[in-house]
Amino acid sequence: MSLPKKEKELRFNELRKMFFPEQHHSLLKSLGIDLPKDENNIFVRLENAEYKGLELLNTLHGRLLKCILHGAEKTISIDDVIYETELLHVEDNLKNIYAQFFYMKKNIQSPGENFNWHLFYNIIETAIWIGYHSGAHDMKIPIERHANSGFLSNVFRPQLGGNTTASRFIPVQNLIKKMADFILHNNVDVKISKAGLARAIFFVIKDFSSKNMNKKLEALTPFQHRYPSNNVILKQLNDYAFSSAKNGKKISDQKMIELLQKEFSPSVIKNYLLSINQ
Repeated sequence: MSLPKKEKELRFNELRKMFFPEQHHSLLKSLGIDLPKDENNIFVRLENAEYKGLELLNTLHGRLLKCILHGAEKTISIDDVIYETELLHVEDNLKNIYAQFFYMKKNIQSPGENFNWHLFYNIIETAIWIGYHSGAHDMKIPIERHANSGFLSNVFRPQLGGNTTASRFIPVQNLIKKMADFILHNNVDVKISKAGLARAIFFVIKDFSSKNMNKKLEALTPFQHRYPSNNVILKQLNDYAFSSAKNGKKISDQKMIELLQKEFSPSVIKNYLLSINQ
């Protein structure tokens, strides 16, 4: 049965948002698409590759931008709550695994006594997460547009009396806004960039998360790495007006980090993360 033109366009768009459309045989068949016989087909690339795992990672990395350019989102906002998508987790894990490979290649001498097994197993873990999130992303794309508002309401929005994922984002959102308010309201005579403030807030929260088992706090558990990504923080700063004082000197990221860490000690940050209503 022939598909309506509009449905074909929607399905083509879904294919463009996927990492590995080659795996979606039924979707390809419904559009009358045959797999290419050249390097555009991941299976052909793997067949010709000397290091198949590395080829797969490089293909994922290359197709990440394609997914974004065709509308796949790294974060979504529902009822003013920002959620990280599988695409963002793939991007973060790709950065991690390339950094891990670089470190191992730089430091490895021989696979003997000095072999860094801890890093080796970290790479395996990262690779598994990349596969998990990229697969989840591709499986989600064909059903995403069919999800109605009732489905989103039931899955994402807080239920009465329930300890839901959405409510657990509120303390982190409040903390980000408190930090932004502090910097913007106390430094009116200097130039403050949105990107710079986001980087400073990101550094302070990430640093807090890395110490004294703070990453176990419930408010941080919705985030894969136990701290919000820079993109999530940027989204929270969308409603702020940033100073553009002509005669003011631009404040550095390091200066904002120092100011934030002085005002928001670990105990203060912890109090914010333990409260929903501050």
